[in-house]
Amino acid sequence: MIEKKLNQSINNQTNKMITKVQKQYGTDIFGFSKGIHEKYPQKWKSMKKNWETEFAHAEIIVHSNLKIRRIGLTGQPLFKVMSLPDWGVYFLIASTKFKFSGS
Repeated sequence: MIEKKLNQSINNQTNKMITKVQKQYGTDIFGFSKGIHEKYPQKWKSMKKNWETEFAHAEIIVHSNLKIRRIGLTGQPLFKVMSLPDWGVYFLIASTKFKFSGS
């Protein structure tokens, strides 16, 4: 029950933050471009010139999968880039996955 509520809260807050940054500032402060550049260098070449526009219109899906093991247990570092699958770019931030599906 607590895990479910925490996951919902993380999803909602993260989605709001990303949407706000996309719509109000149009700047990729999260570094999604770095992940795309590293995993898909050929695709990045075509996106590079218009990245701010691409980012501002990208659909970014947040799915949190927080697991509480026990109180006081420490986990992975806060920021860690996961293996990036061929059909999208995922980032792992505190066990939260972000899928970038740009145009």
